[in-house]
Order: sequence, then structure tokens, then C-alpha cells
Amino acid sequence: MRGTTGKIHFTLDIAGDRELSRSMHGYLGRVTNLKPWFERIKADWSATMKLKFQAEGAHEGDAWQPLSEKYARWKARHFAGKGILERTGTLRGQAEKPATEITESSLRMSITAPYAIYHQSSEPRESNLPRRPFASLTGRQKSRWMRMLREHLMRED
Repeated sequence: MRGTTGKIHFTLDIAGDRELSRSMHGYLGRVTNLKPWFERIKADWSATMKLKFQAEGAHEGDAWQPLSEKYARWKARHFAGKGILERTGTLRGQAEKPATEITESSLRMSITAPYAIYHQSSEPRESNLPRRPFASLTGRQKSRWMRMLREHLMRED
């Protein structure tokens, strides 16, 4: 990319909340295909979600709020062995393997379980069910993704 400078601005929104906003400056003018970077992000997302669900949110971040005692007893009887946010396994499965569309300039990962947004959203609640934001990025994850981008850009040079 000799003599060609430019800027890449990367943003990531989850459920309407800005999770990540970064700019990179330098010799970027000829970078036209971010698909390899997006493939690495997808793999990291899936691995992180698997670990996050195993640790009930505590992987690289804070644990999800525990279940109420009453609900925990009910869940143990009806869905033995299932952790927080995985009564049927649908949400966990979609979080670990989201529907994904990747192009040279965009990445879209979607979780379509209709109740996913309720756990993620910071909107006021009509019930006592606590917010358990399973899809929020961790600081380590953001750092990994930006390192992956730098590595990709260096290979493109």
C-alpha cells in the first residue's frame, strides 16, 4: 500500500446499543476485502459464546444474575442440568452459531429467538426478570478483534 493512506472505521451495534467503535488510520487505501477478518470474528464470537454460557456469563466478564430460588427449584425439576438462559437450548444454540452473512465489507450475525432481545435489552422491564446481556462484548474480545484487524491489514499490505 505504498503511498496510499486511508481510514477504516468499524462499529458494532448489538440490539441498538453501540458496543464497539474504533478507527484505524494509516496505509489502508487498498484494503478492499475484510472477509477474512470477519471469518475470524465469527469464530471468536462462537467460541466466546460457548464459554460464556458454560460459565453463566462469567467468562471474561460478570456472571449473570442468579435465578430466583423459586424458579431455580422449578427449573431443576423440569429442565434438569440446564443453566441460566438455556431452558430449551435455543438461545444458547443461536448465540453460539448465529445466522451469519459475510461480504467483503460487512458482517451480520443474527439471533432470531424472539425472547433474546428481552434478555439483552436495557429497556425498562414490566416484570422482575433481571437483565442478562449475553451478547455484550467483553473488553478482551474487543482487544482481540482489533488485533485481528491489525493483523489482517498487515497481510493486505
